Amino acid sequence: MNVLIIEDSAPTRSLLVRALQSERMTVETASRLSTGLRQAMAERYDVIVLDLMLPDGDGLDLCRRLRAEGVPTPVLCLTARGDVGDRVRGLDAGADDYMKKPFALAELRARVRALARRQGLAPPKRLEAGAVRMDFTARRLERSATHTDLSSRAAPP
Repeated sequence: MNVLIIEDSAPTRSLLVRALQSERMTVETASRLSTGLRQAMAERYDVIVLDLMLPDGDGLDLCRRLRAEGVPTPVLCLTARGDVGDRVRGLDAGADDYMKKPFALAELRARVRALARRQGLAPPKRLEAGAVRMDFTARRLERSATHTDLSSRAAPP
């Protein structure tokens, strides 16, 4: 399993790396939002562990950007912000899970494993076969330069 940790605190980052490597996970790190964005866009990860308070921006903005760019990697927000409103904002920004610091390492490892297991269970956003392309998000079928808009549900037989 390949995990990206985006965390600016060196001691916390080091602790997370050791905890996840002890589970035989491959771990890469970034200490800034800009670096994390580049890595998340360039490589395929099974899970991203994301701190929300980064020196060069808000992790929620990064999460929104990843989702807007079509990056499906599950995101676990790990932050000191733990009020209900903060958790709701995190999940609404596209995060798949949310943990408040301080946290138990055993729970963190279990949540990362759970997110990795669920990855791939979501239906695809687009399918292509030859000259036919189905875009489920836009509800559009394209075939040989012909576009057909689709309804959100099937028509009765």
